[in-house]
Amino acid sequence: MIKSVRSYIIFLLLLFAIFLFFQLSNAPSDFPDEGWKVLGLAVVMVLLWVSETVPFAITALLPLIFLSAMGVGEIGDLARYYAHPVIFLFLGGFLIALSLEKTELHKRIALYIIKYFGKSILGVLFGFMAATALLSMWISNTATTVMMVAIAIPVVRIILPEDTDDFIRKRVGTYLLLGIAFSANIGGISTIIGTPPNAVLFALADAQHGITIGFMEWLLYAFPIALFMMSALFIYFYVSLKSIRKAFQLHNFSDSVDHLIAQLKPLNRDQYIVLFAFGSSVFLWMFREPINALLGFKLLNDTMIALVGGTLPFFLPSSIKTLKFAVGWQHTRDLPWNILLLFGGGLSLAYALEVTGIIHWSADMIVGIAGQRSLLLLLLLPMLMLFLTEFMGNIAVITVFLPLTFQVGEMLDLSPTFFAYPVTIASSFAFMLPIATPPNAIIYSQGFLTIKDMIRCGVWMNFIGVVIIFIFNYLYFIF
Repeated sequence: MIKSVRSYIIFLLLLFAIFLFFQLSNAPSDFPDEGWKVLGLAVVMVLLWVSETVPFAITALLPLIFLSAMGVGEIGDLARYYAHPVIFLFLGGFLIALSLEKTELHKRIALYIIKYFGKSILGVLFGFMAATALLSMWISNTATTVMMVAIAIPVVRIILPEDTDDFIRKRVGTYLLLGIAFSANIGGISTIIGTPPNAVLFALADAQHGITIGFMEWLLYAFPIALFMMSALFIYFYVSLKSIRKAFQLHNFSDSVDHLIAQLKPLNRDQYIVLFAFGSSVFLWMFREPINALLGFKLLNDTMIALVGGTLPFFLPSSIKTLKFAVGWQHTRDLPWNILLLFGGGLSLAYALEVTGIIHWSADMIVGIAGQRSLLLLLLLPMLMLFLTEFMGNIAVITVFLPLTFQVGEMLDLSPTFFAYPVTIASSFAFMLPIATPPNAIIYSQGFLTIKDMIRCGVWMNFIGVVIIFIFNYLYFIF
């Protein structure tokens, strides 16, 4: 992020020069003329997103300003992408997550999972990993990581007292933090609302190709990948901790977790209401199709279910006398409204890239280089996505990259989602650097581990991730 005024001014002037270059210069001979101008806007937006010079949401509004001025589309046509059903699907998911957080239900769920598995150091590690992955399926991986780290710190202080050997203390603490961050990244891929790149995929698939990806369809595809990745991560920790897991004994772990659980107090009416809303949403998402078939018409859809689950705690009072509610509008200031605007900006930019021919031109070039070797592309495209997201925000990259994968799939007479699915998964599998994902940054900021620690484990997880994505998608789409 740029911090000095001098650097900020130079950067803005550079962006202005880049934009003018694309607007005033002629496109290459085989490049679409109108697309050349739109490409200038795309480059500027990506640079702004990557540098974080201005807020993400502000950059996401630029298509409304410039695309209409370029004549790419009417502002009304462009604005509809900011109200796409998938955006409201995520809004409902955010409201559900907000209710879970405000009533501390997510903390209760995490602590009980950790207590159940915490019989050994590996059990503690697995408990934290399982709780983090489970929660990140429904709550943002950033919020999940913040909460789990807050739980982990007092637990670590108890199971790793000051007189613990420095090597053991360092190794166990490092892997516990890495397990939390990596599990948050992995768990988020499992559901529609688990991570923003998933929402970008669903929105673009629907907007550009009329493909509706259902909650259960995605869960059945992505959850097995998450399970394999979680297993691979645990096996890595199991092997890495071989030298100390027998010698190291837990002390007072169960008592420490019981103490944290006791501080939560018994379940109250607010929590029962939120638990009902959350459980009902999950049930309806999982059995939407059978219910619609039983009714004989399409009553339920994923967006409606999310909005019902998200708004229900605002309607059901926990106290009739005082008309008290589990959550109120004042809590919604904590919602990531910027992410919703970011989705809209990404969708409108993707629309412009498609209608001006840039996507088709880029796909032609890729197919020309790779030929009909779809399996080679199935390996290389996720690898490229994973590499890029180590250095850039995955939402920005996936927004530009996904329309290209749709087009490449169609050119090879494959499903538009053939490459889009694995590329979307790969965008959440950047494990090596703190800047790759918010969970990575959160654990690094604790000052307990180094970048070298992250790279040592992350490079293996990146490699394993590419292999699992390739094998699973080959089996999923070919067979």
